[in-house]
This record gives sequence, structure tokens and C-alpha cells, in this order.
Amino acid sequence: EEISSRYLGDSDRWVEIVTLNALKSPYIDENGFVLPLLSNASGRQFNIASSNNLYLGQKVTLQSNTQIPTTRRVINIERVSDSNYLVSLDGLDDLDIYTTLDNARMRAYLPGTTNSQNQIFIPSDLTPSNDINTRAIPSLSQDSLVGLSKIDWLLQDNGDVAFDIYGDAKLASGLNNLVQALKLKFLVPTGKLLKHPDFGAGIKAGISSADVDATEIYKQIKDTVLADTRFSSIQSLEVILNGPTLTINLSVGYNKNEVLPLSFSVNL
Repeated sequence: EEISSRYLGDSDRWVEIVTLNALKSPYIDENGFVLPLLSNASGRQFNIASSNNLYLGQKVTLQSNTQIPTTRRVINIERVSDSNYLVSLDGLDDLDIYTTLDNARMRAYLPGTTNSQNQIFIPSDLTPSNDINTRAIPSLSQDSLVGLSKIDWLLQDNGDVAFDIYGDAKLASGLNNLVQALKLKFLVPTGKLLKHPDFGAGIKAGISSADVDATEIYKQIKDTVLADTRFSSIQSLEVILNGPTLTINLSVGYNKNEVLPLSFSVNL
């Protein structure tokens, strides 16, 4: 009601804020709840005594007496017993630093609530602007290739988004982004993306080497690379099929006179 009175001029419009932000009573939870880890964290997993008020997609923070807190999202909750639950988080497999010796614990907030650490949406009668507001990222401002490559989420080898020690998503820019863009094209089979049927030059999983047409793969790679305006030309392209292994050697032109070499193998 205080937020509604301050921003909407009417305390009775608090229901609109609750609805817009999908909140439930008690709506605001500044204290949260803390559960100690039953054993040392391992990889992306840890054990706690209760799963009450936990849900998939929930943000939780791991902390201890000696380590910097890290915030992740819950991707799985597995019941081991009535007093033991295995929780899996997204991000890197680096949670081993949280140990029971250092009083490792998990903090979360009640479902359907918000707090001063979160952004909250306020209803507005104003006509929304079509302008996209962006801000410069100081750490990337010195990279001369950012204007060409743009900026994406940095992905791990398994396709998951990479996170830093603070739980923030890492960014791929410049040369890293160009390499990642090429890899994604080779990982996605043509026609896999329904809204972009021409994207991709990847090989479908489980296909027999006898059904692989190197000439067709050559054409798919050439078409999908040159369809990306970040790349100006294909300097060289070699597709080698040796038994169950497909090897692709590629050199792509970018940024006028620069050449990016890339080589990878796929087991069929």
C-alpha cells in the first residue's frame, strides 16, 4: 500500500502491483530463510534438511564464513529422505568451496514475495516507448571488435550459460563472440530452429556415416556462415569424412582483412 500510494497516488491500487508482479501474501520478505548445508557442496549440488518453500527457478544464495556469496537458480530438487534433499543449481561446477567446516548455508526468500534486492514492476498509464535504451559496458569499451561482433551470453562447452563467482552471467564479445557464433552454427542442424529454418550446418545426432554427404555439408556451412553479416567471406573450407569422424577446417574473413581459422571434429 505504501508503494502504491507513493508511485500511483492511491494506496488502494496495491492489488495491481501484487497482480503485475505475481506476488502472494505476505508479498514482501526481507528476512528470507536460511538452511545449513548437511555436507560439503559438490559441483553444482548440496544437501539440506528441508525443501519447504523451495521451487525450480528460484534464486538462492550460498554463503559461508570464508567465501564470497554466490547467487544461482535452482534447476532440480531431489528427495533423498524425509530430512535430506539434494538441490542442484545452474552455473559452473565450482561450489566445492562451500564447506560445513566454514558454516556453509543457503539463503532464499519465500515464494511469491519480493524484497529490496529485487526489481518490482509498477503499473503505468503512460504510452510505452519503442526506443531500446542501452548502456555502455566499461570493461568491453576497449575491444575494437565489439561493434562488429556485438555481445552475447558466454556459453560453456555443454551449452549452459557461464557465470562468474558472483553469480552474474559472463559475456562473449569480440573474437570470443565470433568463435562462439561459428560453433553454434555447427552445433545446430539445418531446420532445427522452426523460426529460422535456414540456420545451422550441424549434423543430426545418431546419423550413419554412410548417409553423410560431404558436398551437402560443404554447401550448408558456406550458406549459413555467409548469411551472417559479421563474416565477409570464406577463405578456405575443408570437409573430411574419415570413418565415423567428420572434421571441418575453416578460415573465415571478418573485419575487412582479418581471418579467423577454426577446426573441429564431430563423431557421428
